[in-house]
Amino acid sequence: MIVTMKKLLMLLHCSDRDEVLSGLQKLGLVHVEELAKGEKSDLLATSASLKEVQQVLKELPPLSAKDLDNLPEAKEDLAFYKDLITTFSKLKAELNRLDNELIAVKKDLASIEPWGSYNPEIIAKLAAAGLGLNFYILRAELLKNVDAGEALFTEITSRGGLTYIVSTLPPEALPLAEHVYLPKDDAATLKEREKALSSEREKVEQEIASFAKNAAHLTRYAALLSDKLGFDAAKADLASCLDGQVLALKGFFPAAAEKELSAFLASKNIYYEISAVEEGEAAPIKFKNNHFNRLFLPITEIYQLPDYHEVETTPFLAPFFTLFFGVCLGDVGYGALICLAALIALFKAPKNMRSMVGLVGVLGLATLASGFLLNTFFGATLFGGPGTEGALLPNVEILPPLASYKKGGIMVYPAMSFALLCGFLQLSLGMIINMVNSWRLNGPIYALRPLSSLLMFVGALIWAAKVNFLNMGWADFSLGERYPLGWILTLGPDWLGMALTFAGIFLLLFFGSPEKSIFIRPAIGLYDLYSFITGIMGDLLSYIRLFALGLGSGLVGASFNDLALKIITNESGAADWATPLAIFTVLIMLLGHAINFALSLVSSVVHPLRLTFVEFYKNLGFTGGGEPYQPLSLSSITKKG
Repeated sequence: MIVTMKKLLMLLHCSDRDEVLSGLQKLGLVHVEELAKGEKSDLLATSASLKEVQQVLKELPPLSAKDLDNLPEAKEDLAFYKDLITTFSKLKAELNRLDNELIAVKKDLASIEPWGSYNPEIIAKLAAAGLGLNFYILRAELLKNVDAGEALFTEITSRGGLTYIVSTLPPEALPLAEHVYLPKDDAATLKEREKALSSEREKVEQEIASFAKNAAHLTRYAALLSDKLGFDAAKADLASCLDGQVLALKGFFPAAAEKELSAFLASKNIYYEISAVEEGEAAPIKFKNNHFNRLFLPITEIYQLPDYHEVETTPFLAPFFTLFFGVCLGDVGYGALICLAALIALFKAPKNMRSMVGLVGVLGLATLASGFLLNTFFGATLFGGPGTEGALLPNVEILPPLASYKKGGIMVYPAMSFALLCGFLQLSLGMIINMVNSWRLNGPIYALRPLSSLLMFVGALIWAAKVNFLNMGWADFSLGERYPLGWILTLGPDWLGMALTFAGIFLLLFFGSPEKSIFIRPAIGLYDLYSFITGIMGDLLSYIRLFALGLGSGLVGASFNDLALKIITNESGAADWATPLAIFTVLIMLLGHAINFALSLVSSVVHPLRLTFVEFYKNLGFTGGGEPYQPLSLSSITKKG
């Protein structure tokens, strides 16, 4: 859920500015909002320094959790830190210079290698005596067209269809040849230079490795700069009024912290006013969720934060994204691999990555569970039973609700029905959330527009089941033979679906645009009706991609299994694992499933994101544009220090 915010307006004398801001920074409660642009030159300088330090820290080995808890005390003389940055910059510049020179030397060595015993001193003496030599590279088939006459013309070597030539002919005499300019040093001199440069580079690398001991000091410096940046930004954002003697500040803070903040403000010589956030007024977003929902906040933030006055989407996004990911990847083997990776990372990953590790673990469990429901283990059928073939456990006759099976010689895919059911549930939920948002923000009459969509959506499905629309067997909708669900659509009277559909159409035509005149609403409603009919069908059918991706992943895995096993299948049709060829079977399986797992993993993230941010968000009327809650505060490192 989105934490309730309150608004703070504050007036203070300019002489109290630094003291009040310092106190607010220690409290870490107030999200300061700009009232006017102040002088930003100091901010830019501090920001540039912070980025410079952060860049250096990126190139040094990361500190352990123990090192972070025991950082050295901050030094008052900032010149110490600046000298460290300067030293590192010089080392990096020297390393880059040596790298560039080494590249140039290696390029020169490569250029003279085809010419054999290349001696630039002899060539210079010949040139001084009037015998200037030129070096050419010519395609071998063009060599026969060269008429050297009485000029010196010697073929040195041929490589890759090219001929290397030394001649006294001028470049204009060989227009189709490449005129090569060789370096002024011979191979021995270049190799000596290469050796010397490599030695210098090794020394610089050792100095950089030794410099890593300063990472703790630089981490402390980064914390100091971060605190200074936050403080100076708030100070610059204070708008001056009344001849510069009084300053005004506007900010937001969590309503639960009002007592603590009021106690601090009351102790200062300032005027302040605390009020509720007004309707339509933008306020920063702070989330308060349970542990499970917090894991999915990074996914919510991929798109954009909701508006402060909207219902938060994370609690509704989390279970559906988990389900969609599991169905797309759906394999017991792949799920076990993800869970194992998450378990290892739980003990190895830094503390700040634990939330991401938890998310990976949840998605791994979803994949594992979906694999059992889809009856798949590394592309192979897991359990036996009626309508299944080649099961790994043929004596365990279980037909999971989403597993494919044969019936009357025809393959039946319950997962496709399940994908459509997921679409129906998520889209319906989106419309319900849209109703709640519209009611809260604009009043009950504005909730009739999303209500009309929900009535038409549900009513049309019931009506289609009653009349067997297009002979699609809506009433026979089933998750396998044991789990029929479509009959629920036929429970009500025959007129129910039609009544709901026409009730929705009526609401859309006459209450879909309540801000418009009653006389023009039907015209607008007709266009909205056309958009809804064409849009909702496309939205619902988009969920079939969940089934398609899961099926595709399983088929590709099964194809690699089949290809690998054919190598060791004997004449009787049994797999002979004792043959030496079994090693190729294992390699094909490992490589094939690695490729399939990687591709399927990407698809299992991308397509659930698309269904969430396109189909779901569209039907819940998501506005977005919220700004994250970033209170003026001290860094965690400073607080620990």
